[in-house]
Amino acid sequence: MLIASQPFPNNRCLGCTMNRLSSAALNGRRLVFGAITCLWASHVLAMRGCALNAAEIDVYVLTGQSNMLGTTADPQESDRSPGSGSAYASTRFFWSNVSSANGSYPISNLYGSSAGSITTLQVQQGDGRANTEFWGPEFGFARAMADAGHTDLMLIKASRGGGGNTLWSKSALLANLASGHMYQHVLDTVNAATAELARAGHTFRIAGLLYLQGESDSAAEASISGQRLAELVGNLRADFPQAAALHAVVGGIAAPGATRDLVRSRQAAEALADPTIDYFSNLDLAGSLYDGLHFDKSAKLEIGRRFALRFLQAGGHLPLVESVGFSAVADAPDAIRVVFDNYVPDVDGPLPGTNLVQQGQFRGFVDGVNGQQQVGLLVETSDNRVTFGDRHPQLPSSDLIVGSVGLPPPPPRVVGDAAGATPAGRAITFTFVDPHNPHRLATVASVAFDVGFVVPEDQIVATFLDFAGNVLYRTGELSNGSFGFVSRDRLGGAAQSNIHQVVISGSLTAGWTIGHAGDGTVADLAFQGFRAVPEPGACVLGAAMCAVFAMHRRRSWMRSFSTAG
Repeated sequence: MLIASQPFPNNRCLGCTMNRLSSAALNGRRLVFGAITCLWASHVLAMRGCALNAAEIDVYVLTGQSNMLGTTADPQESDRSPGSGSAYASTRFFWSNVSSANGSYPISNLYGSSAGSITTLQVQQGDGRANTEFWGPEFGFARAMADAGHTDLMLIKASRGGGGNTLWSKSALLANLASGHMYQHVLDTVNAATAELARAGHTFRIAGLLYLQGESDSAAEASISGQRLAELVGNLRADFPQAAALHAVVGGIAAPGATRDLVRSRQAAEALADPTIDYFSNLDLAGSLYDGLHFDKSAKLEIGRRFALRFLQAGGHLPLVESVGFSAVADAPDAIRVVFDNYVPDVDGPLPGTNLVQQGQFRGFVDGVNGQQQVGLLVETSDNRVTFGDRHPQLPSSDLIVGSVGLPPPPPRVVGDAAGATPAGRAITFTFVDPHNPHRLATVASVAFDVGFVVPEDQIVATFLDFAGNVLYRTGELSNGSFGFVSRDRLGGAAQSNIHQVVISGSLTAGWTIGHAGDGTVADLAFQGFRAVPEPGACVLGAAMCAVFAMHRRRSWMRSFSTAG
């Protein structure tokens, strides 16, 4: 039967094995650095399976349709490359990508492959038409994994240019080779790649599956996409070599449509029910579909980074943060909804209608200015001034303005407009604190906000940090719209209050906004799951750890932007 995987020995020779065990005991890692000394004579070193500098490699398999393949036909993109990075040159890579025209097994129509050899990470052959080459989430994934210290890995990519989930079905393959040809092709590609690893003397484990598929599912396929996902992961775990601990991460599709909505919901539900599968949404990247279907360059890099974050979270390295939509946060029973207009009223001056320029930190929410509720939220920008203004020609509004906006030199308060362009900063930071004691930190489980007047060159991203200054999550580029994000316990899926700061950053263009144009009733920003962090005297972590957190509690990403903004 074609499906059978090829077994490979775990141990090459006693000397190599003992050295790996010693290295693991000393370093707490699987990586083996430096030369390996075998216990036998030097001629044994030439034996297959015992090599100098051998290591145990974590293998990640990437499969799916065109957005995993990674198209490059964006007519607005002048540089279609993934950019450069040291991680690319250090990441092992093996690929075999199937054309959308293929309808048979054995595979008769490939876009291209690495010709049976392990290479370093690189773009792959294109289709000879608009897609001059293919590359997908693998680049952002490799970069993020390297940044987290995971460098001894190999990526195996076996993707296809379109097709429903039947193509990845083992049941379909057993009934008809052509119908399920991608399942067998993934197995063939992985077996060939891991055989090359074995010939080089490396041990390996298949640690993860990266799956991005569903745009082409029929209505029937969409209805069973959760079941198909579970079967795919279970079958590959059984059929891959050294894959007993395989963890799967599914990247959500972003193209619109009722059938695709069903794919998203079924895949997400299956991931929630199975602790060996994770799912993340990419709906916030829908604005990055350059043709309504395919992700552009920045989105591909961001999706790769999200894949890496999920594997790191699955390994216990990071909590889980995901996109859930504005209303999911703002409509929660315990949500705190902040209407900027009520704290800083609109004076409706000429555009840009500056309502307030506050030097330094804005404490108006904490102080409950203008007779409003005290809210544990501090605001500061990279330019050390916080600006509220109205960019809407007819609607009353008081939004936070970031970027470069027409402002005069900053007195304590400015009403109306004046000529001149004074920078308002590249980044704005929201910090959660106890409203009754702003020196006491606070965290929230979810945050929602509105972004407006964004143009592509703004490159707006949001970064979420915990109270020790660790990055929990970073979005892709945000377009105009409403967004909501929640921090969850990965195992149970329950919301957890981990978010202490949100940094929203971009370029110095003509003034993008945080806030919703309205009549003073619609929330501009909302958060849920507010929790004050125990004060040092009550810290359950002990005095030493509390001192560390106290030292880092004011760490802010503002420093990253102060010189550039």
